[in-house]
Amino acid sequence: NARISFAEGSAPNPVTRLNTGLKIEAAKVTANSPNAGKVTLSIDKGKVGNFTPGTSGSFKGSFELTDSDTSVTPNKPLTRKSGFQGMIVDNGTEIKGYGFFLLAKMPTASPKTTLSNSPRLSGSVLLEKVAVTP
Repeated sequence: NARISFAEGSAPNPVTRLNTGLKIEAAKVTANSPNAGKVTLSIDKGKVGNFTPGTSGSFKGSFELTDSDTSVTPNKPLTRKSGFQGMIVDNGTEIKGYGFFLLAKMPTASPKTTLSNSPRLSGSVLLEKVAVTP
């Protein structure tokens, strides 16, 4: 009954790797399969549950991406993990969650960088209700 979408922030192919359908009931959140980015989500259960009109609250979660590290030879898989957070707001017409994440850029060979000293790029997160078809 909901979906979470990611954009920018050095997250390659978010449509196929991070964007995930969700089932939200009360404060319990279950990600649909497949969940390639291992996206997790929790909602401030004291304020929001079923996207009820007139409510607001917050959300947070995490994801991870595994890509080929081209800064080393031979290339090897490198996992980047990130947390995200945001606020759920009711604009009078619909309820959506708007948030952000910070993700380390993939390391580079020149100049030599690693995950610990790579620049962090900011991306956006959108949590929204989707129509449920019977």
